[in-house]
Amino acid sequence: MRALVVGSSGFVGTWLVEYLRSVDDEVLLLPNGVDIRDREALKGYFQEIRVDAIYHLAARSHVGRSWSQPDETYMVNVIGTSNICEAIRSMPIPPKLLFVSSSEVYGKVTHGELPVRESQPLAPVSPYAASKAAAENVVKQLFYGSSIPVVVARSFNHIGPGQGESFVASALAKRLVSAQMKGTDEIKVGNLKARRDFTDVRDVVRAYRSMIERADSFEVFNVCSGTSLSIEQLAEIMIRQLGVELKLVVSPELVRPLDIFEVVGSNDKLRSMTNWKPEIEIQRTIKDLLEYWRGHLLTS
Repeated sequence: MRALVVGSSGFVGTWLVEYLRSVDDEVLLLPNGVDIRDREALKGYFQEIRVDAIYHLAARSHVGRSWSQPDETYMVNVIGTSNICEAIRSMPIPPKLLFVSSSEVYGKVTHGELPVRESQPLAPVSPYAASKAAAENVVKQLFYGSSIPVVVARSFNHIGPGQGESFVASALAKRLVSAQMKGTDEIKVGNLKARRDFTDVRDVVRAYRSMIERADSFEVFNVCSGTSLSIEQLAEIMIRQLGVELKLVVSPELVRPLDIFEVVGSNDKLRSMTNWKPEIEIQRTIKDLLEYWRGHLLTS
């Protein structure tokens, strides 16, 4: 398969490019200087290439930061997605599209609605979530208006080596490794009781290729493990693996303005339609994440 990855320099994009090449796909990247906010530049490049699939991962993806930067979040996530769709329409032979959305679009759900299925009504509660919900409608229009196959990945929390510290698991891993290296006995944390559905990024990118392979209409898939862990449980696993004793101190500035207690998804649809399933255990994911931060901190 010949594919273009938009957002290839990000955490997931880097892993996706590596995985696609490992299965002998030919991978194209968006050239330097071509920004998804520039519709004409996108059209110019897209009209020059021939690909079977486009993976659209480019986004402003930090939920907390979206509260202080809503305009930029909407510009990149909604208008940028619209520009990509227009550029695809302009191609002589339009390829199928995989758009990476987020479980954040579901918003607040009751305990009785868990695990969340793709049929759950969308109720975004942050600017980031609202931007992803809007972008889903943009890519849906690409299919219904032009019959171009589209798959939407509603990805739940994914973690692994290389993830930036603006995301909860990676931030926690960095703080814990740093505390161990400095010999400190406590670290600041956010909401420890929040429960999230974590999937290793290496399983996530496998799911993306499985989805694009079977794309022939418009489909939405949850990409998740189907189980949840609290941030406190995640921290406890990290602390055990590090072999240290550390006190976790909740800091108000690390708590989101509006947080959701528990998010856990159903991956039944993805498993049944693609035969994908998560393969990497959380213990290995955390081990690799801690090792990543140890190496990064030692060389920085």
